[in-house]
Amino acid sequence: MRGLRDRLKTHRLQGIILCCVKIVAPITCQYLCCLFCQFVVNNDQRVIDRSERNSFMRIKVLDDEVSFCRIEILGTTDALCNQIRWCLTRDLRTAAITSVDVIKNTSPFPSEYVAHRIGMMPLVATSLHAREGELRLKSDTPGHVCADELRGEHFQVVCKDAIVTSLPLATGIELVAHVGMGMGKDHEMHNHVAAARVERRTQGTCYEQPECWCDSTDFGEHCKLCNGIKRLAHQNETAHLIAFETIGAVRAIELFKRALRVTLAKCASLSVAISNGQIACET
Repeated sequence: MRGLRDRLKTHRLQGIILCCVKIVAPITCQYLCCLFCQFVVNNDQRVIDRSERNSFMRIKVLDDEVSFCRIEILGTTDALCNQIRWCLTRDLRTAAITSVDVIKNTSPFPSEYVAHRIGMMPLVATSLHAREGELRLKSDTPGHVCADELRGEHFQVVCKDAIVTSLPLATGIELVAHVGMGMGKDHEMHNHVAAARVERRTQGTCYEQPECWCDSTDFGEHCKLCNGIKRLAHQNETAHLIAFETIGAVRAIELFKRALRVTLAKCASLSVAISNGQIACET
């Protein structure tokens, strides 16, 4: 009798469990399906939002000074940002002193020294169509001879208080500096940009702290190779940081705008060459 009662209890318990499964299982499955669909939709929406954000290049000026500029670029590649950096140092047409003719020099300094000092002075063109010109200097007044005494028609010196030479009593100097326009790829004297650099960073992070991009370092950990911190995957959009300094002849942000125009013209000419069949592209 006791064994029969135990078997009845077991069958009754199995029946209750079976009923519960028949009632609860469909509800649970429907709830899980709703959660899965919501997860897929949200992920798809994030992918769509990310693709829409990355479809256009966005530029944000972080620092805008006379001789320094820091710019954040979103929605582009390493290659394009590096091309802009290259264009800043190589493809911008600027003015520079190409040669110096010393007519008279009775100062204590050699003519080569004076010519070298003048050749290092940054210039700016006062005329849009100026291609070449001259700067003349003639002085016999005792004391310092400054760069503001270099006079020309289409060009002028940026640092007017720079000392060219010093004249004691009964001495003088007279010279002619020849000015020409050129690019940095022709000669380094036409490069008005220094320390141009491109850095890939995660948007919203402190640019003063190093960031790790090493493949051997896990996300969220401190890298022992580059001493930076690797950000979590998909934490923020990847940004490119372009920073550079200038000699002060032209405001830094204006040089950046010129570099963008030159880069756009290069891309347009490349597109025309491809469409005309001058360049073959294999896919």
